[in-house]
Amino acid sequence: LGADSFNSLPQWYQWQSLFEFCHFAILNRSESEISESTKLATDFSSRKVETKSELFAEPNGKVIVIEEFDYKISSSQIREMLAANEPMDGELDEAVIRYIKSNNLYDTEQYTH
Repeated sequence: LGADSFNSLPQWYQWQSLFEFCHFAILNRSESEISESTKLATDFSSRKVETKSELFAEPNGKVIVIEEFDYKISSSQIREMLAANEPMDGELDEAVIRYIKSNNLYDTEQYTH
């Protein structure tokens, strides 16, 4: 999840319950940061871990931040490219594209490749 999306988490419907089901890996681009209000709302300081070993030591509820994640394409851009039937070569691995389509991520029923 991008830091920008994580910052919107407190506006999601029943967002607190997500911590009962999963961990969060936050991809932090250099131009983004997690807001103080989001840190406070999510109890970020007690949830944050530094290593994948710490993350998987618990069944759920932890957060790991992947710093300086500067891959330039966003999920919004991927959705737009899929909707426009644009080729994704060079942007995503073919296996990832197949996974997106086969699992109907991003409302992919309308997309063809």
